[in-house]
Amino acid sequence: FKLFQGGMGIAIRTPVFLDDNDRDNSFWGFTVVIIKYPEIYQATLNSLQSFGYEYSLDATESPLSDNMLHISASIPNIERFSDAQTETFSLGECTWQLTVSSSKHHLGNRFKFIIFIEIISVFLITLLSYLLFRLSEQKEEYNILANYDVLTGLYNRRGFMHRLDELFAESHRWISAIFIDMDDFKSINDVNGHAAGDLAIKHLADELTRFFPDNAIIGRTGGDEFCIVIKDKTPDTVEELVKNAVTAIHFFDLNKNTCCFFTISAGFADYPLQANSRTKLMINADEALYAAKADGKNNVKHYKPSMSDIKRTQLGFNLSSFLKGIPGALLVYKAADDEHLL
Repeated sequence: FKLFQGGMGIAIRTPVFLDDNDRDNSFWGFTVVIIKYPEIYQATLNSLQSFGYEYSLDATESPLSDNMLHISASIPNIERFSDAQTETFSLGECTWQLTVSSSKHHLGNRFKFIIFIEIISVFLITLLSYLLFRLSEQKEEYNILANYDVLTGLYNRRGFMHRLDELFAESHRWISAIFIDMDDFKSINDVNGHAAGDLAIKHLADELTRFFPDNAIIGRTGGDEFCIVIKDKTPDTVEELVKNAVTAIHFFDLNKNTCCFFTISAGFADYPLQANSRTKLMINADEALYAAKADGKNNVKHYKPSMSDIKRTQLGFNLSSFLKGIPGALLVYKAADDEHLL
């Protein structure tokens, strides 16, 4: 086809489909490589004409069609020569035809073979360009799989920690780490099934992106646990953001007639006031989250050194957490590995 800037071009297009958890893969668009010609094989064409040979190149318009398109020729109607030689080959799932004839009505087999090999080499270079482009695209796809959570689209633990390391390598006055956890998430799975649990996680992930600033780093670091890092905001500002997220009413549609409500708990810590390293900041935020759980859930705790003494086992025996759970009922589990719901 004609290029806007002049000359002709060959385009190699590949459709791209994105994974969609809710339905079949969705069409996103094309990756395109455009190569200008005949410059890419101009040296070969010059050699042909300097030796007194004429040529014509044709190809099918796509892998799905048998319709031949005229690509390039040194003179029109080369087929009128009685000694014209045609070679057919396949490249890029298309059929190509190279017709060569001597202006002196003579073409040696050896020279015909050389010209054929040169044309093939040029198109192999074109194909290699496409493959390199595709390899770069696949590398980006693998990077997404390695650093992002498939269910929510947020950073996974690996991607989150990598971004956190980058943040600590920079200079910031404040860095706050927030751990957020769904309350009684196991009950959602046991009562409504694991599909409902996935819906709850996806819904909370979407809400967190709305509650916190655009430049916040948000990751799903565990099953129903999320971590948010906010830079250059005072602890008071961060506490207000976290409280807004925790006190909001969280629910999602199970089906057309049923909604499922849930609550969340949060704990956060600050750098450099409460921690002198990335690791210590994350530990302190984690201990603040468990303090919120031990205090009845559905609340926010700002880290204090005394929180390190809280025993994790007492979380399972907190009366207020039962009172804030399922109204009018207690879930009784079998004391075995499978924790069967009785």
